[in-house]
Amino acid sequence: MYLPAPIQPRLTTFVPIGDAMLRTETVGHGDPLFMLHGLGCSFWSTHYLADALADIRRVVNVENRGIGASTGTVDGLSIATMADDAAAVIRKLANGPVDVLGYSMGGYISQHLAIRHPDVVRSLVLLSTSPGGAVATPVPDSTKEAWAAADAMAGPEGEWYSRSISFREGWCDAHPEEFAAINARRALYAEPADVWSAQFAATEVHLMTGIDMKEITCPVLVIHGTGDRVVPYPNGEALSHGLADVTFVTLPGAGHLSWLEDLDAVVGPIREFYGA
Repeated sequence: MYLPAPIQPRLTTFVPIGDAMLRTETVGHGDPLFMLHGLGCSFWSTHYLADALADIRRVVNVENRGIGASTGTVDGLSIATMADDAAAVIRKLANGPVDVLGYSMGGYISQHLAIRHPDVVRSLVLLSTSPGGAVATPVPDSTKEAWAAADAMAGPEGEWYSRSISFREGWCDAHPEEFAAINARRALYAEPADVWSAQFAATEVHLMTGIDMKEITCPVLVIHGTGDRVVPYPNGEALSHGLADVTFVTLPGAGHLSWLEDLDAVVGPIREFYGA
């Protein structure tokens, strides 16, 4: 069962980046691993993933501008802007190239980071994400319809239904206490509507235009669940076919936030990728 708070002590730092002030959380020791977050998300989603890797990496979670305690304008926000933010944070907090983990939109950011700032990226771990462009598989109509239905519901019921789409079908009903604990942690980190909308617009552009995967030359680990209802599994397959140096791990039946469903299933391949 999930604990209501992370189990390891953390160091919080605020990093000035142009007009923004970005909050980071650091746990563990060793070579740095920077974690980049998905649409509207922050540290709540990776607390236990960071804890599980803290014995082999100094994990630095980076909060995107406008989310939680991070500030900064989101007018005209793009995935490239967030990649540039991440590069600036890495340069201020680390020496030399670092390992980078990104999930969902954070995976989009990670790919742009590796292309725009290859000098700061040693390797990538891409969870539940997409290269965008012609090879991308869009959000299923059934998921869009479920989100629309959730928006029409009032209060906690709508929120529960909307957030449950990020997990494999049936998981939230089967694990109500764990899902409630996840949502309690999520409530601690602000998710302003205007920032969510700006991030969503940025993701739409990425999915439409895509990246040139040939420009990513560092080693990449791609992990994707076949039960992902937000960024469907064929997107992970597209990454595995297009990247030059890639290890692809399929998680049968796993949903979009697979590490919250089964932490060990995600941590194991990551530790193996790092030779730990």
